[in-house]
Amino acid sequence: MMCLMALSIQAQKSCVELDFQLGTNVTDRGGSVFSSSVEDSTGYTDLGLPSGTKWKNFNATGFYTYDEAVSKFGNRLPTKEQWEELKAECQWSWNGSGYKVTGPNGNSIVLPASGFRNCRGWVHNEGSGGYYWSSTPDGSAGAWYLLFHSGGVYVKPSTRIEGQSVRLVSYSSDYTDLGLPSGTKWKKFNATGFYTYDEAVSLFGNRLPTKQQWKELIAECQWSWNGSGYKVTGPNGNSIVLPASGNCNCDGSVVDMGSFGFYWSSTPKDSDFAWDLDFNSDGVYVSGYRRCLGQSVRQVQD
Repeated sequence: MMCLMALSIQAQKSCVELDFQLGTNVTDRGGSVFSSSVEDSTGYTDLGLPSGTKWKNFNATGFYTYDEAVSKFGNRLPTKEQWEELKAECQWSWNGSGYKVTGPNGNSIVLPASGFRNCRGWVHNEGSGGYYWSSTPDGSAGAWYLLFHSGGVYVKPSTRIEGQSVRLVSYSSDYTDLGLPSGTKWKKFNATGFYTYDEAVSLFGNRLPTKQQWKELIAECQWSWNGSGYKVTGPNGNSIVLPASGNCNCDGSVVDMGSFGFYWSSTPKDSDFAWDLDFNSDGVYVSGYRRCLGQSVRQVQD
């Protein structure tokens, strides 16, 4: 049973025009691709973020559906967690047509309020609202995105069919050294989607953490609940975030998103169960769960 929630293009049977919360500022673009920013080939800005993520200086040209964005940009598309980090760690200043986003080190980028394009080709809320995809799915037909207007900045789920802006990311290393005794480095972000135990072992091999590596992470690090997951800070002060991404039941239904996290280890328990990390706001545990459950994957590097 496949519990992956990710990258195949979803056929959509209806087109719903959504103005979200920003009124009905609509422009006829004749279905053309439009953005108020231009493609930039010069590089990325280091904002001094804890994850080390660098943000592209300008938007990718045009609007993209979620599936188009994931197909075209791959891991250069920011995750939900990267948008949440940008929101939490930076100062956001409305400039009349978007936000200047200033990082902890004083460097900044600008996110224009370029609006969104519905599936009929109409552009809404240009100049008043910004809509930016993440790479993180929300079930089989939705995905997380950044939404902003002059009144606030939000990370929310949406249907995948609207055309939204894309701002790319880069980081010098995919893994964080937490200063653990074993020397294990932990991937900065989850693999996209959910996996059964057998799928996880087959796809990720020795990049899947063992039961002992999860136990070391619990014992050696400080765990701080952030409202939707844990910030995990190592002995050297570096940190990663493990989101409470829920799990995919053996019948294919996704449950407990935002309140529980379930992460496979590579260590089997018996023929039907395997060891995993599971947590909620009350605590963090290493437990055994049925292999048919779809769980998150966070990779390691020895």
